[in-house]
Amino acid sequence: MDHDRARVRGCQSRDRQPFAMVGMIDHRQLRSALGAAANALPAWRAMTAKNRGLLLHRVADEIARRKPDIAQTITLENGNPLAQSEREVAMAEGPSAVVCRRGRRV
Repeated sequence: MDHDRARVRGCQSRDRQPFAMVGMIDHRQLRSALGAAANALPAWRAMTAKNRGLLLHRVADEIARRKPDIAQTITLENGNPLAQSEREVAMAEGPSAVVCRRGRRV
């Protein structure tokens, strides 16, 4: 599978019209990504809880910043009402913020 050409259409649930192209990876690329994650684990473990919390807080901030786009994508893909999609994004955003606050207290 050619990484640059392996794409699949994201389609709207109501009319199956494409709204995005999503990249695909093959097993070799997946194994490579998992290997890179495993190689990064020692550095993650060496990081203080405070610094982990700060990094995860940046992730939560990015989710919050992109909430409208993420919610719109969920709505297009699943046919959910936009308000429901926004709540789904908030559910992902909330636990990230909680974990970040815990990291600062350790």
